[in-house]
Amino acid sequence: MSRGSDGMRFAWRAIAATQTTPDGRPLTTPIGGNYMLSERAGTDGLGRFDLVPGESYALDILTLGQRVTGSVNIPERPVPRLAERGGRRFVEWSRSRGAAKYLLQVDTDVQGTATVSDTFYALRDDLESGALPARPRIRITAVDSNWWRYVSDSTVTTAGVSGAYGLFGALVSAELDLPRR
Repeated sequence: MSRGSDGMRFAWRAIAATQTTPDGRPLTTPIGGNYMLSERAGTDGLGRFDLVPGESYALDILTLGQRVTGSVNIPERPVPRLAERGGRRFVEWSRSRGAAKYLLQVDTDVQGTATVSDTFYALRDDLESGALPARPRIRITAVDSNWWRYVSDSTVTTAGVSGAYGLFGALVSAELDLPRR
């Protein structure tokens, strides 16, 4: 995998199928081609912390004689702010370049979750104060078109990749505290 702006490569490392999680469950399905992105950059390439919102990435893998390619643009991070008009509270944010949709998790609303294309959300504030967490907030997740196509259409078996099944997609989140009314 490489970064679009400078062509720098990422440091993926093979994971043995025998590795387990701390509670003893298998970490991967026991087949070839299981890789994990290193957390930090090293001499072998970039790591997970080098992924940047607003940047594009390309995938080029040769596995078992099959070439798998793909591309993704990580959406820009939303920057939410709280506004009030006519006694109603809204959360607004500027459009995130690269976002196909926004997933919302709202602590103050009974509904709790929403998927929107717009860049504002009218808070319902209909959850009783006793049921609110100590710090109520909204989480806005900008998802790219690959991710949205893959999860919104049950007939899609591949998005963002060619030569394989699966998803090469991206999402990025931001949170905003919602003061109690």
